[in-house]
Amino acid sequence: VPDIKGDDEIAILGRIFNRMIKQLKIQRNTLLNNNSEIETRKILFETVLGSVTSGIIGVDKKGKIELMNPAAEKILSLKLEEDIETFISESVPEFNDLFKKALANPYGKHQEQIKLIRNNVPEELLLSINFRESTDNKIEGYVLTFDDLTDLVNAQRNAAWGDVAKRIAHEIKNPL
Repeated sequence: VPDIKGDDEIAILGRIFNRMIKQLKIQRNTLLNNNSEIETRKILFETVLGSVTSGIIGVDKKGKIELMNPAAEKILSLKLEEDIETFISESVPEFNDLFKKALANPYGKHQEQIKLIRNNVPEELLLSINFRESTDNKIEGYVLTFDDLTDLVNAQRNAAWGDVAKRIAHEIKNPL
């Protein structure tokens, strides 16, 4: 409203109203900037999660899946439904034992090699579980990360059998 000179109630009301509008505009601009920054960070976060080859699953304190990257979906042959609550214990029962250990001792280091079968294909995964803290240092959930070790385990097994074959061949040649 236009500034009115004077000390009467209408002039004072006009100045206070204008001051309030300026404060609202500053707060609105701050909120818009914060939302823009949050959106930029969200896009970066999603890009990073999407490009990582390790599986990453975020769960709450009860084990409800909140986040799953594309690599996790591919490795586990699992698709997260938007409207359906999905729990890690039901979706990937092979992770249950280590997840229960993490629940019992959230501040410990939890890592284990897990064997699972998806689509009749056996896989070896290295699973790690770490806690997520809120700003007030309360545990608000867990992050499960895992790598597919199937090719590595197969390569190690083939190398071991190759070594056994060399030794057997050497033992057969020795008496000759």
